[in-house]
Amino acid sequence: MKQFKRAVSLVLVLTIIVAMFSMNFVQASAADTADTAAPLLGDVDRDGKVDIFDAASIQKSLAGVSGYLNYKAMDSERLEFKIADADGDGEVDIYDVSLIQKWMAGSSAAQDFGIGEPIVVTPPTEPSEPTAAPPTDVPPSEPTEPTEASEVPPTEPGDEIDDGYYMVGTLNGENCWQNNITADRQLTPNPGAEGEYTLEWFFYDGDQIKVVKVEDGEVTVWYNKDGENYTLTDEGKKTGLCTVYFRPDGNNEWSYFYLTVQPKTTEPTEEPSEEPSEVPSEEPSEVPSEEPSEEPSEEPSEEPS
Repeated sequence: MKQFKRAVSLVLVLTIIVAMFSMNFVQASAADTADTAAPLLGDVDRDGKVDIFDAASIQKSLAGVSGYLNYKAMDSERLEFKIADADGDGEVDIYDVSLIQKWMAGSSAAQDFGIGEPIVVTPPTEPSEPTAAPPTDVPPSEPTEPTEASEVPPTEPGDEIDDGYYMVGTLNGENCWQNNITADRQLTPNPGAEGEYTLEWFFYDGDQIKVVKVEDGEVTVWYNKDGENYTLTDEGKKTGLCTVYFRPDGNNEWSYFYLTVQPKTTEPTEEPSEEPSEVPSEEPSEVPSEEPSEEPSEEPSEEPS
C-alpha cells in the first residue's frame, strides 16, 4: 500500500513539473512573438493600427505637450522616430501629420509612402576590415573643375487640392489661411446628415477658423466672409480632438450659423441637425459681385472676438 501511494505521489509531482514547463514555454513564445512583431509606419501609439489618435499624438509632441516624445532632440535612427516620420524625409514635422490624415482620407497621393505597413528593422552589421589595394603606377589625372549641382526647388504638400470645402485659420500658432490650404483640412460629406460636412481635428486654446470653398484651385466663397472668426478655447471646452460640422446653407440652431465644433470626449452642447435645416430667405452669395474693400484677415485680430 505504501509503495502504491509513493507511486501516485511521484506521478503527481511529474505532472506538475511538466505543466509548469509547458506554461513557461507558452508564455515565452508569446513574449517572443510580441517583441518580434514589426511596427507599422505611422502607428505612433503602437496599438496595431494607424488612426486619428496617431496624428494627434505627433501634433502634441510638436507642440511640446508634457508626456509626449521630443522628436526634435531624438536620434533619427531610433525606432520611435522612424515610425512617426511618415514621409521618410528624416524629420518629424507637421507634414507627417498631414500625410497620415491624407492617408486616412484615402488620398491617392498618400498611398505610396507605406503608411500602415510594417517597418523592416535591420540589425546593425559589423564593419569589415578594410583591405589595402596594391599600389599602382597609374599617373594621377589632371584635376577637373567642380560642377555646380542643379538646384531642385523643394515641394510642399498642398500645391494641388481638389474642389470642395476646406477649413482655414490660425492653428496652433501657424498661418493656415487661404495661402496655405492643405488637403488634410478638406471637409467630407456627413453620411448621417444630407448637406452637412465634417472634419476631425486637434485644436489648441486660441485657434481661430473659418471655412472656404475652393474651385479650380482658387478660394471663391468665405463662410462667413465679413464676420468674426470661430475661436476655440479651453474655457469653452472646444480644444483637443474635435469634430467640425459645416453647412454651406447654414443652420439657425448654431451660434456661428455656418459651422459648429464639438469635442469628441464630451456631450455636445450644439447638436448638429440630422435633417437639413431650412434655407434662409436670402441665399449667401457664392461669388461676391465686387471685391470687398477689406480682405478677410489671415491672422486673428489682436483683440479676442
